[in-house]
Amino acid sequence: MMVSLQLWRLQMSRYLYSLTFGLLFLYCDRSTAWSKVSDTRAGSSFAVDYGNDQFLLDGKPFRYISGSIHYFRIHPSQWKDRLQRVRALGFNAIQYFIPWNFHEIYEGKYSFSGMHNFTEFSLIAYGLGMYSLVRVGPYVCGEWENGGLPWWLLTKNITIMRTSDSEFKKAVDKWYSVLLPLIKPLMRHNGGPVLMLQVENEYGGYKACDRDYTQWLRDRILDYVGNESVLYTTDGNSLSMLKCGSIPYTLTTVDFGPTSDENINNSFILQRKFLPNGHGPLVNSEFYPGWLVVWGQKEANLPSPDEIVKSAKYMYTMGANINFYMIHGGTNFGFWSGAEEKAPCITSYDYFAPISEAGDVTPKYLAIRTWMKSLPDWRTPPLDVPSNNPKKAFGVVAMKPVDNLSRPPNEQNCITSPSPMSFEKIGQPFGFVLYTREMVTCGHSLSITLLKDFGYVYLNKNHLGTFINSFNGHSVRSVDLKGCTPGNTLQILVENQGRQTYETINDYKGILSDVRMDNSILTNWTQCKLDIVNDYLDIQIARP
Repeated sequence: MMVSLQLWRLQMSRYLYSLTFGLLFLYCDRSTAWSKVSDTRAGSSFAVDYGNDQFLLDGKPFRYISGSIHYFRIHPSQWKDRLQRVRALGFNAIQYFIPWNFHEIYEGKYSFSGMHNFTEFSLIAYGLGMYSLVRVGPYVCGEWENGGLPWWLLTKNITIMRTSDSEFKKAVDKWYSVLLPLIKPLMRHNGGPVLMLQVENEYGGYKACDRDYTQWLRDRILDYVGNESVLYTTDGNSLSMLKCGSIPYTLTTVDFGPTSDENINNSFILQRKFLPNGHGPLVNSEFYPGWLVVWGQKEANLPSPDEIVKSAKYMYTMGANINFYMIHGGTNFGFWSGAEEKAPCITSYDYFAPISEAGDVTPKYLAIRTWMKSLPDWRTPPLDVPSNNPKKAFGVVAMKPVDNLSRPPNEQNCITSPSPMSFEKIGQPFGFVLYTREMVTCGHSLSITLLKDFGYVYLNKNHLGTFINSFNGHSVRSVDLKGCTPGNTLQILVENQGRQTYETINDYKGILSDVRMDNSILTNWTQCKLDIVNDYLDIQIARP
């Protein structure tokens, strides 16, 4: 086994960074999976048999029932536990995004170790008997910060993101030159667990509808991973979305949640309009057993376990391949939660999924497993229902201060300018920026036309009020300057609550307009990046 692994590593060394490569062999489960890769590579393949409306795995008919589960929303110590729960349902595959910004927080500084090691994640799943469907973007949505696109793209001269804009394509190509060589050895035709790669994400719902761009993405992906690779797209079940989202010579798939049999029929009829000669495997790439939650949300219209199973059963009888989005949601750690138009997404990404955020089995899980167990021809039947992880009552927990936001910032993190500067201009990806000026004169009211997202106003460290850009239809554009006297220090602490994931991906943060005191524009500002480092997320390793 060691000899075969060494030969395999030597062959792939030109693709992998030495630092990253050394981190690929941390778990014994992965050694087993790599051995499996080496043993099966010679006869392995994955293809679309359009004429017979099916997939072929290693030359034999194949269909999948999979679940979306994101490595970046689960602590690595819990990866195997959560994946075991997915496998116990009877699923034979998982699906996940690769968010570009998670791996390249600062331009040119890459991280693929620890929580960022998607290779390890796929190999653990493979060792448990599940293949991977990987969504390589560059845009992924997923209720993730900026839809997965790095914040620093906003500092470049890009007219419209997700188009043939030369600067955007240049950045994507550089990213792909790092990412895709890591994926190539994982592809099925190389004996690995990755069956297909998704190009972009729900592009048919984006206003640009730039088909030259999506075809360019297709070609660049194939350049790196090989023409044998199967690529696919995912779009909503509408004609307009599929027209803009489908790409020639890739497999078109659709997404929709539990619904009537008639709607399911119509959705798959639409899918096949974009398949060669109206034939090919039916695929629902995002079948929704739950949904996301934003801050301030009071209710959610969610499907019941019976509704979920009813639609899944019907799709299965049609011969469809089904991916549950999400099967396990996890957590938006650190500053990674994105935002919707009305409000930011909450820290929890539980998604009301069949496996809860804590990893617990839910009634949805049990209903899906019961259905899976009833399938007489399914080759990966469910395993025993896993026990929920033990819980412990910790009683009263004393909160300890981590930092003081009012302490003098590190001068190296501060920039002085006539007008306020955005997060992007001063190089602050997430979190907070403190804007400060001395009050030479005083007025009655402070107003800011555009500030994102929240601005906490202090005068000599006394809180006067909070600017709110938009929060569930509520906004605050002015704050009274109570008790102001010349010589006072004005501070506005601006919080970035997550960049929008859809539809805009030009979501700049900070004070983005003039600050006015009554009718006068206030100038001479010092803006300081608050250096809140989250060791758990390894943000510090990617600092320039």
